[in-house]
Amino acid sequence: MTRKELKHYIKTKAEDVEIKDFSSVIIQRAKAQPVKVTEPVREPKPSFFRPLTASLITVFAAMIIVLVLANQTGVDPVPDNTVLENMENVVALSTVQAISLIEVMDNELSTSNTTILRFGPQEKNDMIRDELADLSRYLETIEKLYASNDDFEVVDEVNDQAGFGRRMRFRTRDFMDKLSQYEIDYNQTFNPQTNRFSVLGKIKFGTKTYDLEVLGTKGSRAITLTVKKDELNYVLLDFEVIDGKDTYTVELIKNDLSVEKVTISLDQIDDQKVATLTFVEGTSTGTYTFTIFEENLRKIISIHYTLSFDDEVEEGDITIRILTLQQVTIYSILVEPEGRASFSFTRGRMTSHMTDDVQNTQLI
Repeated sequence: MTRKELKHYIKTKAEDVEIKDFSSVIIQRAKAQPVKVTEPVREPKPSFFRPLTASLITVFAAMIIVLVLANQTGVDPVPDNTVLENMENVVALSTVQAISLIEVMDNELSTSNTTILRFGPQEKNDMIRDELADLSRYLETIEKLYASNDDFEVVDEVNDQAGFGRRMRFRTRDFMDKLSQYEIDYNQTFNPQTNRFSVLGKIKFGTKTYDLEVLGTKGSRAITLTVKKDELNYVLLDFEVIDGKDTYTVELIKNDLSVEKVTISLDQIDDQKVATLTFVEGTSTGTYTFTIFEENLRKIISIHYTLSFDDEVEEGDITIRILTLQQVTIYSILVEPEGRASFSFTRGRMTSHMTDDVQNTQLI
């Protein structure tokens, strides 16, 4: 078969074959397939204002909260109800102690301590006299504590004087039935969050005026009281209840230096008031326990003392009577050491009081 005849044969056979059309089937299948649509992802444009707006909203919200809390729980004046509720007698006795001490510091206190050596009987007697000279500073407090009414006749009221919201008045008597009257004009603040309060004021006693500060916790039986003669000379007093006893720690500051510290605790034993004074810092070291009895209708101060002489402990009893000689009152002091002969001496009595013509006035 020639090439020409072969080409003719292939063409004839191809025309005899039927070619099927699958286009419609392909189109139907394509339509049945799921269609995925892809869109371009647009990146968000950076914005400076969005974090700034969120910060401002947070700040404003915090300011609103602070303002609301400040209006509800801030440190506000307390114009009506006293923060010294049930503490008036403590403040009164603390003030009496401070006033009776603050004026004697210039002449009777030094900032140096003495060295205690071993003493014989006479030297011990002299040492007791020196100790009692320091003790006599506190006898005015003892007299007024035992001779006054238990409540010191305290009146605490709203004050009409400009500059002070409240006024506390009270008075005391001594063993000669002389009247002393005290007046405190003060302002008070109270923080409900901490329950802490402060009192700032002026104490008027006779013709003299002293600065007063009281700090404490409302409802607590404890305060810190400061009475100032000036910025360098003042009495610092802490009150608290220890083992059921009212306890005062009294510190004397002279020329901005601590020169003496004592504790005074008050107890009730068999219906009798007992005061115990202990020298903690300073030139004296003794412990003295006070009780009061009457002799010929006169009050007598009875003291049991304990002293340390170069590690030797001596105890004894002291009886103090008040005598009037040529219109001057003095302390007559009898000392009875255990195991040694007794001895006696006198000391001046410097209790302060108002004039006799105000004895019958009433605190109303």
